[in-house]
Amino acid sequence: LELLRIESHLSNKNTKSKIALDINFVRDAFSNLFELGYLNFKSGQGFCLKPDMQMAICIHLKHNTDTHIWVKSIRQLLNNHNEYQNWKAHNVAFCRREMLLSALDDDIDGFFDWRSKFFLTQYENSHNLGEIFFSSDNGKELFSLISPIIQTTLLSDIFHDANWFLNDCKAAYEYAKSNFKALAINFSEFVDSFSLQTLLRGDYEQLLLILDKVPKENTYHLQSIYAAQQGDFISALQSMNAYTALIKKQTGKRKIYIPDIVGLFYLLIILVSKDEKQSLFAKEQL
Repeated sequence: LELLRIESHLSNKNTKSKIALDINFVRDAFSNLFELGYLNFKSGQGFCLKPDMQMAICIHLKHNTDTHIWVKSIRQLLNNHNEYQNWKAHNVAFCRREMLLSALDDDIDGFFDWRSKFFLTQYENSHNLGEIFFSSDNGKELFSLISPIIQTTLLSDIFHDANWFLNDCKAAYEYAKSNFKALAINFSEFVDSFSLQTLLRGDYEQLLLILDKVPKENTYHLQSIYAAQQGDFISALQSMNAYTALIKKQTGKRKIYIPDIVGLFYLLIILVSKDEKQSLFAKEQL
């Protein structure tokens, strides 16, 4: 209500001229918001919105304002403070904020640009933007309002980290399951990382639904891991060999390295199968 009061003050319909903000009015409004628990006060920084309120405000903006104008205004303010100067280092929080602003603005190119910069930072111990969305109910609601292409990209980032570090991604996983049909058409990397998550969870019902919809040649590695989990290492090795042969054909390379979770399963399948001809591949993986 305080925010609406400020908005009303700025757009007084009884006058055609813009009303300059009165410092006392703003101070009183911010003090009221602070007392209501919506703002924090940090020494040297002033008032700032509480983290659990950020997503709620963004939802309101998506439903009730021209988000493009709002994002443009925010970035103009930041630019006035030299935030985008080339000499200034863009850390994890900076890049993640710009990803969020681009997502709110449905700016797909801008989103991917800042995402690339995010991965160039030392982000290993930081939450990616997708994880922040799914850390609250308001975040999940806001996530459903952004571009499907950005959704699938963020979900892919969540599952990529979760598959390797075993992060808790239950909320994101349930969202992906409920919306898989609509999301799968946008980003093949999402299908791959999500499918690996189903395997790690032992959610074979969901995995089989995926395998039924995706071309077979794109799922050799998934079929291999599934067969290995069922104890069928002969079929697992056959499917993995088909997978490596496909990669060699696509890359034109005789020797390849299979990274991440798929690479670990590949090594496991080779060792369990005790196929002497495959021993060289095991050494290459190590």
